[in-house]
Amino acid sequence: MNFIRTQKPVIFKIGIYVAMINLLLSALLIIGLPVIITQKLGFSQQMGNQLYGICEGALAAGGLLGGILAGVLSKRLRLESSYILLFAGSILILPIAFALLFSFSSILSYFIILVCCFLIMAFSTIFSIQMLAYVQFVTPPDLVGKIMALMMTVSMCAAPLGQAIYGGLFEIMSDKLYLIFFFAAAASCAVALFSRKAFSAIANA
Repeated sequence: MNFIRTQKPVIFKIGIYVAMINLLLSALLIIGLPVIITQKLGFSQQMGNQLYGICEGALAAGGLLGGILAGVLSKRLRLESSYILLFAGSILILPIAFALLFSFSSILSYFIILVCCFLIMAFSTIFSIQMLAYVQFVTPPDLVGKIMALMMTVSMCAAPLGQAIYGGLFEIMSDKLYLIFFFAAAASCAVALFSRKAFSAIANA
């Protein structure tokens, strides 16, 4: 903490942005997907459970693709452009919101959710890997383990907080779930745009 506070305050900023992904996006998907797919789209219980399982697989596949792309594109990825990854993941919340708002057919809504979740996880994974790689680069070797542990702790603590918030919202606004997704998209986009200046400053430091 002393190293972050006195020598590399940039690490604190990066930790906040990684935590925001878990708070606004990851927590939303963890809480929202089972509710929407198994309860709101009109599928039978058995079919809903099967489709939710497939969606979980799509999230995992998106994470794998993001990890692969982070390695393949490592020389092309620039820190000052990291906000684009955040913004892209945030924008992909909107199609889900519109599917819920306009009550598309069950299978069309599910397909939209499936594709968006896959892409959101891919973008989020690329962003997280890029941030963690940068933290390792600017941290002295003897502190890497401690700093990474601290970063992971902050990031992991954001997820249950987000789940608690969204859990309450999904119960209170069960008939207007699209509003929750519009809020999450707006908040995430605001974070992404706000981070643009910070990442440019970090890259030029």
